[in-house]
Amino acid sequence: MIPVGLLSAIIGMIALVEFPDVNSASALPAVALSLGPVIGGLVLSGLWAADISTGVGLLLASSNIISNDIIKPIRVRNGKKAFGIWADRVLILIIGGITLTLAFSVTSILNALMTAQCITPAFCILLLFALYKPSMCKKSCAVVTLAVSFIIFILWMAVPATHIVSQAIYLEWPACLIAFVVTSIIDKRKAEVPALGEKD
Repeated sequence: MIPVGLLSAIIGMIALVEFPDVNSASALPAVALSLGPVIGGLVLSGLWAADISTGVGLLLASSNIISNDIIKPIRVRNGKKAFGIWADRVLILIIGGITLTLAFSVTSILNALMTAQCITPAFCILLLFALYKPSMCKKSCAVVTLAVSFIIFILWMAVPATHIVSQAIYLEWPACLIAFVVTSIIDKRKAEVPALGEKD
């Protein structure tokens, strides 16, 4: 991470000197295009390679999670045979199509990332309680907390009246925390959470 941070700072300083009026989003493309076709092509191909390798890993991980953690247990529980590798390929195509559609509709990458990060408080709350207060983890806590997280995310995207704070994440934190605590009080079924350092 250190060389990447230094390289980013160096590119930023070059852009500031060579193109003082350029905005931060256009600094890297401006510097890359000014380096000549060979070096500029290498820089852009390196960026492209990083994007593709990250995207491929995320697509494979997403399809694997859906297939092995959601579909397979349901089919095995119902006495059916688990899907083969063809199902994973179909899932990759479906997830890739959904993300591609979303990518085409994004007008600002930074705003999209800031909005998408609003679903992270639910995962953070679940992890913190699982690690430090497992006695409060009940069987329906995760489902309810994640459902509240996604509902707020959808409302934030579809209903402008919900924009009572600057970012959706400021709504997510209290709502998800309240959802977890209330569900923990109502649901009496304890979840099986391994203690710290305990092997499952």
